[in-house]
Amino acid sequence: MDATTPSQGSTLADMASEVYANRMGWPSFVAVTAPPLLLAGLGLTHPHDLSGASAGWWTSLHIILVPLFPLLGVSHWVLLHGRPGVIAWIGRVAAFLYIAF
Repeated sequence: MDATTPSQGSTLADMASEVYANRMGWPSFVAVTAPPLLLAGLGLTHPHDLSGASAGWWTSLHIILVPLFPLLGVSHWVLLHGRPGVIAWIGRVAAFLYIAF
């Protein structure tokens, strides 16, 4: 068993810490976790009804989200960093297309 393969019977937390210790540094960890957490947090503030009173925040929220959605694709790209193979490259192309379009 190599250093990147979790041992059998490990808990999810053990596996996550092994993967983090072997593959990710803090910048990568932040790049992968910050965009979805920010998106989720901002999503909680999304107005349920669009009215004159909520239109200002609705507009501001959607302007804030313009750069945030492409960062989800960047997170995907970071997770695939260093992975060989055709499937990894298909994932990279898909992430690029998501970011671009």
